[in-house]
Amino acid sequence: MLHTVEEAAQRLRLSPHTIRAAVRIGTIPSVRLGRRVRIADETLLALERCGHPLLTRRTADAGLET
Repeated sequence: MLHTVEEAAQRLRLSPHTIRAAVRIGTIPSVRLGRRVRIADETLLALERCGHPLLTRRTADAGLET
């Protein structure tokens, strides 16, 4: 199954802009159908399983003392 950028963003809990940028630089493999971009279900599963850097959320250092 192929997913739209918006579907992939929702599933990975990222913004569509982040997904498009990752597709553009080749971090997320995709298929172009004319002007449309689609991302394979297997790709999304792999990103969810491996803990890809795109999926790690940065935590604020506000609570840490230096």
